[in-house]
Amino acid sequence: MRTLPKAAGALAALALGLTACGSSHSGSTSSVTSASSTSRSAPSLVVSVSTPSSEPVAGGFWPITVRAHSASGAPVDGTVSYAFLFGGSVVARRPGGHMSGGVYHDRLEFTAQSVGYPLTLQVNVLAGNGERGSTERAVTTRR
Repeated sequence: MRTLPKAAGALAALALGLTACGSSHSGSTSSVTSASSTSRSAPSLVVSVSTPSSEPVAGGFWPITVRAHSASGAPVDGTVSYAFLFGGSVVARRPGGHMSGGVYHDRLEFTAQSVGYPLTLQVNVLAGNGERGSTERAVTTRR
């Protein structure tokens, strides 16, 4: 079993303060795209995330736009959820909301206790047809 640094225990407790607030807020400027699927063949669901930066400000709302489409490019409806990782281990999970027409807007809030920790935000999409896709984004909260 892999042991995380002592800070991980504290981070796990503070990660519970990470929140998602589904909204129609937009205005992202950069994008990171990747895809995954449950099979080893070409991805069946492609997920991308756009945010204004990779450094959310503690206590403020960080806008995020999630997009998902099938391998053929058709937008999908589905459910978005988040996992926050530290050192490769999940320290928190959060629900997002319902994606319609391949687009979902949200605002995430990071606590002051997360400042300086290198986290990975994993965005997961479960399409209405049961297909799954995800993407990851490195984030470090700043003051």
